[in-house]
Amino acid sequence: MKQVNCLIIGAGFGGIGMGYQLRQAGIDSFAILDKATEFGGTWQHNTYPGAECDVPSHLYSYSFSKTPDWSRKWSGQKEILDYIRDCAETFGVIAHLRLGCAVTSASFDPTSEMWTVTTKGNGDETYLCRHVVCSVGQLHFPNRIGIPGMKLFGGTIFHSAEWRHDIDLKDKSVAVIGNAASALQFIPEIAKQARSLTVYQRTANWVMPKGNKTYGESFKSLMRSMPFLQKLYRFRLWAENEFKIFPVMKGSKLHEMLMQNILNRHLEKTISDPKLREALRPKYPPGARRLLVSDSYYQTLNQDKVELVTDGIDCFTKDGIKTTDGTERNHDVVILGTGFQSNPFLQAIDIKGRDGILLRDVWDEGGARAYLGISVPKFPNLHIIYGPNTNLGHTTVLAMIEAQIGFVIQLIKAADHGTIEVKPEAALRFDDEMQQRLAKSQWARIERSYYKDGERITTNWPGSSFEYFRRTRKPKLADFRRGTSEG
Repeated sequence: MKQVNCLIIGAGFGGIGMGYQLRQAGIDSFAILDKATEFGGTWQHNTYPGAECDVPSHLYSYSFSKTPDWSRKWSGQKEILDYIRDCAETFGVIAHLRLGCAVTSASFDPTSEMWTVTTKGNGDETYLCRHVVCSVGQLHFPNRIGIPGMKLFGGTIFHSAEWRHDIDLKDKSVAVIGNAASALQFIPEIAKQARSLTVYQRTANWVMPKGNKTYGESFKSLMRSMPFLQKLYRFRLWAENEFKIFPVMKGSKLHEMLMQNILNRHLEKTISDPKLREALRPKYPPGARRLLVSDSYYQTLNQDKVELVTDGIDCFTKDGIKTTDGTERNHDVVILGTGFQSNPFLQAIDIKGRDGILLRDVWDEGGARAYLGISVPKFPNLHIIYGPNTNLGHTTVLAMIEAQIGFVIQLIKAADHGTIEVKPEAALRFDDEMQQRLAKSQWARIERSYYKDGERITTNWPGSSFEYFRRTRKPKLADFRRGTSEG
């Protein structure tokens, strides 16, 4: 059994950033575990053609590790992954990584006030630790939809998060099921290769122009020689989202009207076919589902070899897909662009707190919830990064992650050699506030989305990112109960 002060689950942006801040705080007894054999989180898993972030790169990066060398305003998967790996090397956390270790359980012992964490793969190791930090993210379990007859299909089927790079799409009849964030990016790329492409649209999405651009050497040189300009540029990108996009999510009718006007103009300017245009026009207000950005999705759908199908899928056949109107289309390859399961959170790990209570059972009644998205009653020294109600619909989630990391570092220091645990009344008060505020947001205006678990919105934060910074700047220790290892 190995012993560390802090064990971090997940080696993406959250885990690597947490490792860096632990070292900055003088805490060097920690390990970062990840089930993958390479680190990088979502940017290591998602390698589909056209994969890139929908937040500008100068904003989608650590504030404590800014780089002037981004090639484009919105960078691709490989460049982001290289950035994470460079940061890990610079931060000195490579030696703390334990890859190929899938955490299966974490149990709290009230006598020793320590956590026992078990893993499988790479030796099936067991760890004893004072603190556990869960940084596995919200979107990493592929949503593999079940459609009758899938096993009968004679072609190839795979999910976009498990891209088959060994499959040559050239001159193939390709079908894509789904048209949200990931599909929006890879559809234009595979259309360049496929003989024909059929997009089975499940729900129309609002799409705004991205306006991507390449950064020239003069721009990079200026940012490199005058770091305050890079800081100012980053602030401008943050402010644009905070003051233009966030009010839409919050439920401002004026901002919704202005945004809908922009989105409708983009749709009408790009799609000339009236029938196709109306098929692509959502029947819900902007922001209720994820607002997508692309400079090429609509343009791809204009191509003669690309067909948009809005009829529901009835079943797979040996040669293709049959829709509810009775039409059967033949395909060689079917790609599932059906997204990820955001609920339940931390579904793959058995986490037991005081009295042997399972976190999964706590969250089974009413969905996932945590104080500031970080702490759960009866789970001492368990800290969650990018947990319930900390996702955003308007700006970089890395800002939230950094705030959470800083908050957790303070909790670890406050616990000293004992435990720290949020009080049930504080957690309940926070959750009630969240749900009351979220009920007035755009996300509450549709019945189903990945933001929801039943009637509850479990993923998103109802306020601005600035509000979250303020509320996590310093823990209210009156909301926590502290103990010592002596009991």
